[in-house]
Amino acid sequence: MLELNSHRWSKLSHAYGTASDIPGLLAALEKCPPAEDEESEPYFTLWSSLCHQGDIYTASYAALPHLIRVCLEQPARTHWSVLQLAVCIEIARLSNRGPDMPKDLGAAYKAALGHFPETVLHLTKNQKSPDLAAISASATALSQGELVLAEAILEMDRETASAFLRWFRAQ
Repeated sequence: MLELNSHRWSKLSHAYGTASDIPGLLAALEKCPPAEDEESEPYFTLWSSLCHQGDIYTASYAALPHLIRVCLEQPARTHWSVLQLAVCIEIARLSNRGPDMPKDLGAAYKAALGHFPETVLHLTKNQKSPDLAAISASATALSQGELVLAEAILEMDRETASAFLRWFRAQ
């Protein structure tokens, strides 16, 4: 995992340029109280920088292991949108909506993906919401290599699910 004090961050990029600000945002994530919503800081800036309109960047690959680590270490304090960001980064990577992953970031990234099921268990033990349920199901699908299913689940909400079930039952 790329250390937060590594000079390598300044060589990585995000949606707005160099990623030298990402370590500070990740450190703030570890210390901040539970977010009221995903638009609180540092959540909002991490999202807009690392997964901007569905596109990802080299800093996204370096940040994902830290996102998962925070979820595992502080599940009661971490907003569910942190796992959602990690899921969206992986969906974007598998959908080729970002640059190639730098070789030196690959092992930590892959190891973090292996913790998706454990992360789901930790977060859902401490939090309950329809959003977290969909994100958890999507993360589980990704851990099984199911990109299309993961993306579809992530887009699902109660209204869409109800409409789908009405359509399905009418078949």
